[in-house]
Amino acid sequence: MTLDLFITLTVLVISAVGAGLMIWMEYRPREPGNPSLVPTTPLLFVCALIVVLALAHLMTIVTGSPHVGRFGSYNDSSHRQLALAPDAGSCSSPTIV
Repeated sequence: MTLDLFITLTVLVISAVGAGLMIWMEYRPREPGNPSLVPTTPLLFVCALIVVLALAHLMTIVTGSPHVGRFGSYNDSSHRQLALAPDAGSCSSPTIV
């Protein structure tokens, strides 16, 4: 197991456990007038975000290629650019080159 994979799995497990702990803290019964001193909702959001990022990084490590998303990479040669038509003074629509 490489160090990158170990660190990613460790962060993933710790964040998932943290999210589970925050969910448990939100749903446990409280006495009236005794508020929780830990802001569980923002911490749950941060833990969930870290889990998603760790999963994306894990996918990058396992497959060997980075996740590029729906629109592809900006370095992709098939990336099209929007250019104005030569007669920019008229009301023609832009062309894709």
